[in-house]
Amino acid sequence: LMEHIRYYFLQPSIKLFFRIYVKIFGSPLLQGMMGENYLFDFFTQYLNGICDCNESLYHWFRVFQELHSHSVYHLLNKIDHPTLIISGLWDLLLPCLMSFEMARKLPNSRHCCDIYSSHATILENPEPCVYEIVSFIKSMEDRKQKIA
Repeated sequence: LMEHIRYYFLQPSIKLFFRIYVKIFGSPLLQGMMGENYLFDFFTQYLNGICDCNESLYHWFRVFQELHSHSVYHLLNKIDHPTLIISGLWDLLLPCLMSFEMARKLPNSRHCCDIYSSHATILENPEPCVYEIVSFIKSMEDRKQKIA
């Protein structure tokens, strides 16, 4: 019964949600290149059938519990390497507040929170995301030249 509900109700509802989401927040560039279902297709491939049955879904959530219990959050202040953190305001898997906290703990980090994206910022709003990445790399090059 659950498989029928997922297949006949949930999947079309999620696809409709992503279509509406992409129309409002999606990247016009990626819509033109990959079609209006590009975000739904990405998440379908990303999850790779995790939500297809109760057992897979259960184990997927258990992974998050295991990851939480093996956190290295307390070691972040020891990482001095330049770090760029890009988060999406609407991310349900890793809420942006966690990204803000990570950036606060990492002594040499830069954090950018995109207000128009969730977990896949590079696909949901790629233009500002790529801009931040390029700016970060250029700032590292400038920093390296000053040291040399």
